[in-house]
Amino acid sequence: MISHAKYGLVFLSLLVLAACNGSPQELVIEGFAPEQKNTCTAPANQQLSDIPSLVRWINTLPKPLSLSCFVASLPRPLYVYSAISGESAQTSLGDDKPRVFLFFGDLTLSVIPDEAYATHPSGEAIQNGDNKYNLLEISSNTQGIRSIKAEIKFPLAENLTPQAPYERINYGVSGTSCSLCHRYEQAIDEVNGVVRFASDRLKPTASVSLEPMRKSRKACSSIKDTYYCAMLAGLLDHGELIWQEFPSGLPDIYYRR
Repeated sequence: MISHAKYGLVFLSLLVLAACNGSPQELVIEGFAPEQKNTCTAPANQQLSDIPSLVRWINTLPKPLSLSCFVASLPRPLYVYSAISGESAQTSLGDDKPRVFLFFGDLTLSVIPDEAYATHPSGEAIQNGDNKYNLLEISSNTQGIRSIKAEIKFPLAENLTPQAPYERINYGVSGTSCSLCHRYEQAIDEVNGVVRFASDRLKPTASVSLEPMRKSRKACSSIKDTYYCAMLAGLLDHGELIWQEFPSGLPDIYYRR
């Protein structure tokens, strides 16, 4: 049983996670706040096709903006691929916490519905590293197997600048952190003084079914991490998910120079 005091704290946490305006849609975290509604809906007359359109989409959504709210706003059906990802900017080690890729034409996004907190051996709840949660990884195709890489850290307190998606990964003129995995990185242009780089696209090697996430979503009444449940709800509660494979000609993530 969850005490009234703890229940209230969790309810307040969910209010922060779902602080968006729009037409109400269900985002019920069973066992935490069954009356909570998520109003994170797709901006009118907008489409996702590249990184500038992603920035416009995000800037249309009210702030503060959580990653789960952003995911819930994405248009459905949602074309997805989920994978175990031990070597990447987003590490995922469980079938119920895969790296989930979301496809919008030439724009590919990825998220991890992982817990926001881990348990230290002492019993203390400690925050996981940045690569475990709250990151939106971005790839925008250019030509062939090449794409521009970017990254956004949530939650967002204010609108993004045009160059913001490229700043977190940028080493300046020398390249980006993405070059650790993605080969043949080259500068292509600048956005407000921040260099954008293109590199080879990669595909995961170990796909996993969506069913473990669906099972965990149903068990949210017994899972006490509201971030994890909110992410599952954002992905699963707002319309159809359709499996989409990566192009067969891409090198896999374990390929090295």
